[in-house]
Amino acid sequence: MTNEEIIARRDLLGRLGDVRGKFGWYIYRNMKILSEACAEAIRIRDEAIHKYGEDGSINPASDKWTDFIAEIKPVMDIEQDVKMMKMPRDEFEKLAADGDLSAAELSILDANIVEE
Repeated sequence: MTNEEIIARRDLLGRLGDVRGKFGWYIYRNMKILSEACAEAIRIRDEAIHKYGEDGSINPASDKWTDFIAEIKPVMDIEQDVKMMKMPRDEFEKLAADGDLSAAELSILDANIVEE
């Protein structure tokens, strides 16, 4: 998984921060694993945003966008072997049937924390 994919997956799971119970525990553990894996890439990205952007962000329409991307792309493309905690499919299906999660929340969990 690339640093870019790790950050995207971490951000996606972060949208489920209110989920409780066993699902919440899996989300928490995987958020921690992903956050640790991408910490250096985020630091480098944030430094580049500070260098090329304004007010903590950078606009893709900015004339500095190309330089920003050129600086962070090599870091974002680095591959890492990240071992996420996976929930057994049968356990996921039981909890999904018993829980109060929306279809969108279940879809995110199924794609990110359930064994294939």
